[in-house]
Amino acid sequence: MTRKVLFLLGALAVLASATQADAQEFVSTQLATVNANNVIGPTQPAPITNVQQIGFSNLSTIYTNTLTPAGGVGSGVVSVGAAPLTSAQSTAGAFNALAGPGNSTATTLIGVFAVQGTVIAQNLATNVFTANFTQGGVQIFAVPSTNTFNPNDPASWLNGATLVSQYTLKPPEAVVPGAGLPITFGADTMNQSSANSTAGQQAQGRFLFRETLDPTGFINNTTGPAGAETLFFDPNQTTLGNTSAGLDAADLTALNTIALGLIATPQVASGFATGFGAGPGTNYNPVFVGGVTTTADFQATLGIRGVPGVEQAGVPGIPEMDPGSMAAGLALLASGFAMVNGRRRRK
Repeated sequence: MTRKVLFLLGALAVLASATQADAQEFVSTQLATVNANNVIGPTQPAPITNVQQIGFSNLSTIYTNTLTPAGGVGSGVVSVGAAPLTSAQSTAGAFNALAGPGNSTATTLIGVFAVQGTVIAQNLATNVFTANFTQGGVQIFAVPSTNTFNPNDPASWLNGATLVSQYTLKPPEAVVPGAGLPITFGADTMNQSSANSTAGQQAQGRFLFRETLDPTGFINNTTGPAGAETLFFDPNQTTLGNTSAGLDAADLTALNTIALGLIATPQVASGFATGFGAGPGTNYNPVFVGGVTTTADFQATLGIRGVPGVEQAGVPGIPEMDPGSMAAGLALLASGFAMVNGRRRRK
């Protein structure tokens, strides 16, 4: 009898190990400290604690270049933009106005980003298309507080900038509530964004990034388990109907430089926005007719929140099973039960 029990226990052990063999990752929201000044009087020195989300300026902007003349399903898409950081919301509900990093009030903070993907759906009746993004990143810089952010002047965004932290686009994973903001999003909704090619219309996206560089300890998880720190973004964008935003060669070079720093693909290597107007289909070339972009290129304003979190292994409450190991464990269990029943019949 002892041998049979040991056999069954061994089979169960195989099954138990199978639940961990192919563990997925997910992200849980967490509270964080933000190494920046709160500049609402009285001024509070860094860090700001118990931060559950980061706020960004309503002047934030994005330039989207669809890499074929009229877009369409299967077309490549590259988006580049900038978003000044304005606030850090604590669990007390207060929005702390940001300056910094550290205790400096001589600088402010700006995030620049670039993502690349493919159009996966298009609704011609509503002028909405959806893209899935697989490459990209975010960089946060400290810039002199004397800089005035101009969304239509990319060449000026990073004047005198110093890198604060950097993030890389993660694979699509679920976001679940931890000790931080109580939000839940499935992995199947991640790293996708819809855009409306009609001027004045809104659309939304969700993106998940992993921290890869943080020389100043800018955002630090304080409540979650050990793991790579993350930022979740869910931007809303409103399409602008400007055929030309007044971009010049220096602005196009700045957009290309941001894209090249965050995306390593042949499409970006040849230039995100190498020309403006009347150029090849791969150029950034927004043309609006009747309020709708005919080239699938456009500029949009952004409303963004950033939510700190941390990577965790497994699926919350549901262990992920490796199919091969699971099958082996079930086979061992079946043979064990057959052995037990066979011996019972022989008695």
